[in-house]
Amino acid sequence: MKHSPASTWALTAVRRLRRLNCVSIATFDQCIFHCEGKKPTTLLLVRLPHLREAILKLGRGGRCPHSFRAHPALKGRGADGTFLTSVAKVYPPLMNAAIAEAIIQFACATFVPGDTQEAVPECVATHARMDFVPLSVVQPDYYEGL
Repeated sequence: MKHSPASTWALTAVRRLRRLNCVSIATFDQCIFHCEGKKPTTLLLVRLPHLREAILKLGRGGRCPHSFRAHPALKGRGADGTFLTSVAKVYPPLMNAAIAEAIIQFACATFVPGDTQEAVPECVATHARMDFVPLSVVQPDYYEGL
């Protein structure tokens, strides 16, 4: 078992979700959103077809369009002893923007009556956050203190 860890994708609930028409899967490399590393990622999207479409338009159908070894390996430790995986713990800003845009599109299409979908509804706007930390701040790794 130690060589074959459990997968979220094998769970019964996830397998059933994947069969629904409102669910899609998007597998992509985060470098298409300007992440420093390649960072392969798979998202299960519920009612977010616009996000899947946006992802597939980038790179090579969502995959890394860069040359071999264009990205630093996000494993191990740097010369200063910090984990090189730290960069991969935070979604790149462009990926966050794409996710937010897809959610806004869904919320407007679902909750805003008629064709007046330009404005973000107040019930959505109240959840807007403006207390972001600078991009240079990365949460400490659990193992950095060990």
